[in-house]
Amino acid sequence: MTAVYLVTAILGWPLVLFFILFSGDDGGDGDLDFDTDVDATIGETPAGSLASDLLSIRSLAFLLALFGLTGLVLTWLDVNGFITLMAALGMGAFALWLNVVLMRYLRTSSVSTEISNRMLEGRPAKVVLPIGPERSGRVSIDVQGQVMYLVSRPYREGFFEVGDQVVVVEVDRGTALVASLEELNR
Repeated sequence: MTAVYLVTAILGWPLVLFFILFSGDDGGDGDLDFDTDVDATIGETPAGSLASDLLSIRSLAFLLALFGLTGLVLTWLDVNGFITLMAALGMGAFALWLNVVLMRYLRTSSVSTEISNRMLEGRPAKVVLPIGPERSGRVSIDVQGQVMYLVSRPYREGFFEVGDQVVVVEVDRGTALVASLEELNR
Protein backbone atom coordinates (compact mmCIF):
# COMPACT_ATOMS: atom_id res chain seq x y z
CA MET A 1 0.00 0.00 0.00
CA THR A 2 2.97 2.30 0.51
CA ALA A 3 3.54 2.30 -3.25
CA VAL A 4 -0.02 3.58 -3.84
CA TYR A 5 0.48 6.39 -1.34
CA LEU A 6 3.82 7.29 -2.92
CA VAL A 7 2.45 7.33 -6.48
CA THR A 8 -0.56 9.47 -5.54
CA ALA A 9 1.65 11.91 -3.65
CA ILE A 10 4.05 12.12 -6.61
CA LEU A 11 1.14 12.72 -9.00
CA GLY A 12 -0.70 15.18 -6.76
CA TRP A 13 1.89 17.47 -5.19
CA PRO A 14 3.47 18.89 -8.38
CA LEU A 15 -0.01 19.85 -9.58
CA VAL A 16 -0.93 21.33 -6.21
CA LEU A 17 2.24 23.42 -6.22
CA PHE A 18 1.53 24.51 -9.79
CA PHE A 19 -2.01 25.61 -8.89
CA ILE A 20 -0.83 27.41 -5.77
CA LEU A 21 2.03 29.25 -7.50
CA PHE A 22 0.74 29.90 -11.01
CA SER A 23 -3.02 29.62 -10.89
CA GLY A 24 -4.15 33.21 -11.28
CA ASP A 25 -6.47 33.91 -14.18
CA ASP A 26 -4.46 31.75 -16.56
CA GLY A 27 -3.86 28.67 -14.42
CA GLY A 28 -7.21 26.99 -14.89
CA ASP A 29 -7.11 26.25 -18.62
CA GLY A 30 -7.42 22.51 -18.02
CA ASP A 31 -10.31 23.09 -15.63
CA LEU A 32 -12.03 25.45 -18.02
CA ASP A 33 -11.96 23.05 -20.94
CA PHE A 34 -13.07 20.12 -18.80
CA ASP A 35 -15.76 22.10 -17.00
CA THR A 36 -17.17 23.32 -20.29
CA ASP A 37 -17.46 19.75 -21.58
CA VAL A 38 -19.17 18.59 -18.40
CA ASP A 39 -21.57 21.54 -18.37
CA ALA A 40 -22.45 20.94 -22.00
CA THR A 41 -23.18 17.30 -21.24
CA ILE A 42 -24.88 17.59 -17.86
CA GLY A 43 -26.30 21.08 -18.13
CA GLU A 44 -26.53 23.95 -15.72
CA THR A 45 -28.16 21.96 -12.96
CA PRO A 46 -26.82 22.05 -9.42
CA ALA A 47 -25.80 18.40 -9.80
CA GLY A 48 -23.93 19.20 -13.03
CA SER A 49 -22.12 22.08 -11.39
CA LEU A 50 -21.17 19.94 -8.40
CA ALA A 51 -19.95 17.12 -10.64
CA SER A 52 -17.80 19.48 -12.69
CA ASP A 53 -16.33 21.00 -9.51
CA LEU A 54 -15.58 17.57 -8.02
CA LEU A 55 -14.05 16.24 -11.23
CA SER A 56 -11.88 19.26 -11.98
CA ILE A 57 -8.16 18.68 -12.29
CA ARG A 58 -7.52 21.01 -9.36
CA SER A 59 -9.86 19.04 -7.06
CA LEU A 60 -8.38 15.71 -8.10
CA ALA A 61 -4.85 17.03 -7.57
CA PHE A 62 -5.67 18.08 -4.00
CA LEU A 63 -7.34 14.73 -3.35
CA LEU A 64 -4.31 12.77 -4.60
CA ALA A 65 -1.80 14.97 -2.79
CA LEU A 66 -3.45 14.79 0.63
CA PHE A 67 -4.37 11.11 0.28
CA GLY A 68 -0.76 10.23 -0.60
CA LEU A 69 0.86 12.44 2.02
CA THR A 70 -1.40 11.21 4.82
CA GLY A 71 -0.84 7.59 3.83
CA LEU A 72 2.94 8.00 3.68
CA VAL A 73 3.20 9.82 7.00
CA LEU A 74 1.01 7.32 8.86
CA THR A 75 2.81 4.37 7.24
CA TRP A 76 6.18 5.78 8.35
CA LEU A 77 4.73 6.20 11.87
CA ASP A 78 3.80 2.50 11.74
CA VAL A 79 0.06 3.07 12.24
CA ASN A 80 -2.34 0.18 11.55
CA GLY A 81 -2.92 -0.29 7.77
CA PHE A 82 -6.73 0.03 7.97
CA ILE A 83 -6.55 3.18 10.09
CA THR A 84 -3.96 4.61 7.70
CA LEU A 85 -6.20 3.92 4.68
CA MET A 86 -9.28 5.45 6.36
CA ALA A 87 -7.32 8.53 7.48
CA ALA A 88 -5.82 8.96 3.99
CA LEU A 89 -9.27 8.65 2.38
CA GLY A 90 -10.69 11.12 4.91
CA MET A 91 -7.95 13.69 4.31
CA GLY A 92 -8.28 13.29 0.55
CA ALA A 93 -12.05 13.78 0.75
CA PHE A 94 -11.54 16.81 3.02
CA ALA A 95 -9.08 18.35 0.54
CA LEU A 96 -11.53 17.73 -2.32
CA TRP A 97 -14.41 19.29 -0.37
CA LEU A 98 -12.34 22.28 0.77
CA ASN A 99 -11.17 22.98 -2.78
CA VAL A 100 -14.74 22.90 -4.12
CA VAL A 101 -15.99 25.21 -1.36
CA LEU A 102 -13.14 27.70 -1.80
CA MET A 103 -13.38 27.79 -5.60
CA ARG A 104 -17.15 28.36 -5.46
CA TYR A 105 -16.65 31.14 -2.94
CA LEU A 106 -14.02 32.81 -5.12
CA ARG A 107 -16.20 32.55 -8.22
CA THR A 108 -19.23 34.07 -6.52
CA SER A 109 -17.38 36.81 -4.67
CA SER A 110 -15.16 38.06 -7.47
CA VAL A 111 -15.38 41.75 -8.20
CA SER A 112 -14.64 43.35 -11.53
CA THR A 113 -11.87 45.91 -11.31
CA GLU A 114 -12.33 47.25 -14.80
CA ILE A 115 -13.45 50.86 -14.86
CA SER A 116 -14.57 52.34 -18.13
CA ASN A 117 -13.55 55.77 -19.29
CA ARG A 118 -17.21 56.83 -19.10
CA MET A 119 -17.19 56.21 -15.35
CA LEU A 120 -14.29 58.67 -15.02
CA GLU A 121 -15.46 61.41 -17.39
CA GLY A 122 -17.30 64.28 -15.73
CA ARG A 123 -16.12 63.39 -12.22
CA PRO A 124 -14.43 65.91 -9.93
CA ALA A 125 -10.80 65.25 -9.13
CA LYS A 126 -8.10 66.78 -6.94
CA VAL A 127 -4.63 67.62 -8.27
CA VAL A 128 -1.91 65.75 -6.36
CA LEU A 129 1.01 66.54 -8.70
CA PRO A 130 1.15 69.86 -10.60
CA ILE A 131 -0.22 69.82 -14.16
CA GLY A 132 0.92 72.13 -16.93
CA PRO A 133 0.88 72.47 -20.73
CA GLU A 134 4.32 70.87 -21.08
CA ARG A 135 4.09 68.65 -18.02
CA SER A 136 1.84 65.74 -17.09
CA GLY A 137 0.69 65.62 -13.49
CA ARG A 138 -1.53 63.43 -11.41
CA VAL A 139 -5.05 63.67 -9.99
CA SER A 140 -6.91 61.64 -7.40
CA ILE A 141 -10.48 60.66 -8.14
CA ASP A 142 -13.05 58.75 -6.09
CA VAL A 143 -14.72 55.99 -8.11
CA GLN A 144 -17.20 53.70 -6.37
CA GLY A 145 -15.64 54.40 -2.99
CA GLN A 146 -12.07 53.72 -4.16
CA VAL A 147 -9.49 56.44 -4.66
CA MET A 148 -7.70 56.21 -8.00
CA TYR A 149 -4.67 58.17 -9.14
CA LEU A 150 -4.51 59.08 -12.83
CA VAL A 151 -1.82 60.66 -14.95
CA SER A 152 -3.31 63.89 -16.23
CA ARG A 153 -2.82 66.78 -18.65
CA PRO A 154 -4.78 69.99 -19.18
CA TYR A 155 -7.80 69.58 -21.48
CA ARG A 156 -7.04 72.77 -23.39
CA GLU A 157 -4.58 75.00 -21.60
CA GLY A 158 -3.76 75.96 -18.08
CA PHE A 159 -1.71 75.16 -15.08
CA PHE A 160 -3.06 73.43 -11.99
CA GLU A 161 -1.39 73.42 -8.58
CA VAL A 162 -1.51 70.71 -5.91
CA GLY A 163 -4.90 70.83 -4.18
CA ASP A 164 -6.81 72.44 -7.08
CA GLN A 165 -10.21 70.98 -7.86
CA VAL A 166 -10.64 69.95 -11.50
CA VAL A 167 -13.05 67.92 -13.61
CA VAL A 168 -12.05 64.97 -15.78
CA VAL A 169 -13.29 65.96 -19.25
CA GLU A 170 -12.13 62.82 -21.05
CA VAL A 171 -9.66 59.98 -20.80
CA ASP A 172 -7.28 59.54 -23.72
CA ARG A 173 -5.15 56.34 -23.70
CA GLY A 174 -5.08 56.20 -19.92
CA THR A 175 -4.39 59.92 -19.40
CA ALA A 176 -7.09 62.08 -17.84
CA LEU A 177 -7.62 65.39 -19.60
CA VAL A 178 -8.75 67.84 -16.92
CA ALA A 179 -10.16 71.34 -16.78
CA SER A 180 -11.24 73.75 -14.07
CA LEU A 181 -14.93 74.44 -13.48
CA GLU A 182 -14.40 78.04 -14.58
CA GLU A 183 -12.88 76.88 -17.88
CA LEU A 184 -15.83 74.56 -18.54
CA ASN A 185 -18.36 77.34 -17.84
CA ARG A 186 -16.87 79.62 -20.50
